[in-house]
Amino acid sequence: MVKAKSIPQPTKPLQLNEHFSAPALLGQSRADFGKIPAHRNGGQPVSLPDLLMSGLAVFGLQYPALLKFDQHRNEERVRANLRSLYGVAQAPCDTPLRTVLDAVSPTELRAPVIDLHQQLQSRGVLEGSRYLGGFLVTLDGPGYCSSATSSGADGCEKPHRPGEVEDYHQLLGAVSVDPDKDQVLPLLPEAIPRQDGASTNAGDSKASNRR
Repeated sequence: MVKAKSIPQPTKPLQLNEHFSAPALLGQSRADFGKIPAHRNGGQPVSLPDLLMSGLAVFGLQYPALLKFDQHRNEERVRANLRSLYGVAQAPCDTPLRTVLDAVSPTELRAPVIDLHQQLQSRGVLEGSRYLGGFLVTLDGPGYCSSATSSGADGCEKPHRPGEVEDYHQLLGAVSVDPDKDQVLPLLPEAIPRQDGASTNAGDSKASNRR
């Protein structure tokens, strides 16, 4: 007797509401960015929240690079999306976006993610993502920039030919996953500094313990 094949069950989507819709989440992010102390002199043409939301829009609107965003930021359709979705009155060009973002502490940029997770927890959304009594988390330690001519105190080092050392930066990315859902929940990334060790496994392990 041939056993009937089991029919795959459809995945359960995350139920969105007025608190977890795109406008609500982006509005919460802008409110959090508005609490970050301005580190520039007054009279700047673009406010710090507009700069930070423009940086977020680079990812949300799926631009491959800041330069590509700079080339399209003044197009009517892009400006309309920036105003309606991100609340950006004026998007900055490539250079100030880089320089201003570099001066903002990564710790201050964690507030939107922390607020989102707190809302998910307080409203019981996370309980629906438990698997075997806990949560499944996948980890990866990608590199995001490197240089053979400049170095930083926290950058990792990779030796090449005698006398040549490449300085590179890595972070530990973590995502909470549920086999029964299409959506994943990104967790806060953690920098992997030189002090975590030279090997990939050692750096990932120490950074994950800090999380």
